[in-house]
Parts: sequence; C-alpha cells; structure tokens
Amino acid sequence: MKLYRIDFEQQTAEGLSTGVADWEATELANLGSSESRKFFFAPDVVLTKSYAIVLLGSGDREKPLAEGTQDYFFAVIDSNLGKGIAGDIGPIEMTDLVSPDAYASTAEAKGCFLELEPGEKVVNAPLTIGGVTYFGTNRPTPADPRSCSANLGEARSYQFPPICKTPTFATLEGGGLPPSPVGGVVEITYTDPLSGEEVTRHVPFIIGGDNEKHSPIEASRVRIAVPPRRTKIYWHTETER
Repeated sequence: MKLYRIDFEQQTAEGLSTGVADWEATELANLGSSESRKFFFAPDVVLTKSYAIVLLGSGDREKPLAEGTQDYFFAVIDSNLGKGIAGDIGPIEMTDLVSPDAYASTAEAKGCFLELEPGEKVVNAPLTIGGVTYFGTNRPTPADPRSCSANLGEARSYQFPPICKTPTFATLEGGGLPPSPVGGVVEITYTDPLSGEEVTRHVPFIIGGDNEKHSPIEASRVRIAVPPRRTKIYWHTETER
C-alpha cells in the first residue's frame, strides 16, 4: 500500500500558484508487503512546527472473521512542511519505521508502527484530540458452539500518543465494529456552589474513547495535559566568579 502526499500549491518564480498544472503528487510512504493490506478510512494528520504526523490503520472490514491477518497502526512523519517535495526525497519504507518502544532511541526513524494481534483489524477512522489519537479495532474470537448468542469478536479502543509513545487500549463491552470516534467542545453553564455565581466553561469531550462503561458510544471528558492558563516562572543564573 502506498501513501501519497498531494500539494495543491507551489511556490514559483512568479509567486504562489494553485493552478491544476502545478499540483504535485508525491509518494510519501510505501507501507505494503507481500501480504494484502487494506485501508478503509482516511488518515488523521497532526501538524507541529517541525513536521507533520500522518496516522492511519489497516484492516479489511470486508472480512472481519479472517483470523490469519496481520495489520498495523502507523504514524508516518513528514518532515517537509514546505510547498512541494524535492525530487531526491524517496518514499518512507517499512524498514524506516520502528516500534513505539524503540522510537525514542532511534534517531533515524521516520515514524513508528503498532503491530496488532493476529486477526485484529483497525475498523474505524482515527481521531486526535487532547494530544492523543483514538481508534478502534476488532479481533475475531472462537465461538462457543453451545451458546445461543452472537459472537461479535473482541473490540478495543486504543489511545495512541502521536509522537510514538507507548499506546494503551481498553476492551469495549459487546464487541463488534466500533464506530469512528467523535470529539469536540461543549459549553456548560452552572452555578458555583460556593460563590453562587453563574459560571460557563468549555469542556472537550470524545465519544467512542475509553470510558467508565467501556462503551463504543459513551461520551467522556478529554483530559488535556497542557494547562489552560499561563503561569510566571522566575529564575536566576549563578556563574563562577
């Protein structure tokens, strides 16, 4: 499977051009192998000052009961934030990616991949909110021939820090194919019990992430690690005399 980057703007001698003739498609990564690997959902992209992180997962939703498949969730780093890519930059290969545990100690790594369990497949679109990327998977599990209930496999909700930190997951109740997570900000107005004043706050939330009920459709609050308010820090430097 090949991942392409398309630039719709080009910096020319006459200035910035958006004409169709100046559009440029460049092979960003080659994530294929001898195995058949499918991507059913669009990637998520996180921009930083130095690079862009393209996040996407593979999984054949058309064959959810296939047990012998090997799929992955990828975080591919595009270090070229300018308009257009130089022709001598080749595509990122699987050998350029490492596991999340090895990324911090591998200076030449151009991203990472999370190896899913055999038969486990990414079955929805990733969503990044509050510094964490959320996505869901499903893995077929053996059915009990004595059971009258349907076997929908094991469903998981993953929380993947974009810059290749160690991911975590929670098992969702009921199994099946969880829908794509949805996030946003909701405005909440309430009366402060101490001051009696009316207070309005904006609270980020996610539907389909990890929650107390382990439900694929339950809403939960997003915990953002960055403090919403700035604080002053004072220091002084001591030097040898």
